[in-house]
Amino acid sequence: SMMFALGCIQALKCNSNNCPTGITTQKPELESALDVGNKQIRVANFHAATVHAAREIVGAAGCSDTSQISPEHIFMRHNGIHVKSYADFHSEYFPRIPRGALLREDYRQSLPAHIREWWAAGKEIFQNSDTEAKAVARMRRSSSGTFRPTTA
Repeated sequence: SMMFALGCIQALKCNSNNCPTGITTQKPELESALDVGNKQIRVANFHAATVHAAREIVGAAGCSDTSQISPEHIFMRHNGIHVKSYADFHSEYFPRIPRGALLREDYRQSLPAHIREWWAAGKEIFQNSDTEAKAVARMRRSSSGTFRPTTA
């Protein structure tokens, strides 16, 4: 939805550098279609509305903070008739993971195998993908000269 607020029309050309709305391209002639001044207001408004809606949902669940939301607060229709909380329906597949358990090898070993496999697969995908630093460096070298972020 944030992409729609930005002006995405789902042309499905994101990876081709030919985005007609200028969102996912570095071609100056296409980039000019993106009116940043206008879109920044739309994106900020969408974000504010999303945060407001999330706060209402948290309050409707009887919680005062997002950290209090748990699987017991989220329900799904099961078999078209019955309603179950995620805590009841997915207790084996989505077990409660203690805070910090994925960051420590000794804790990770106590988690179910499918959780350890999921964590390992995510690590492998990230390590084999283009990192943010590489992407920023590539954008700095861009011939269009439109993206020149400062280093932190």
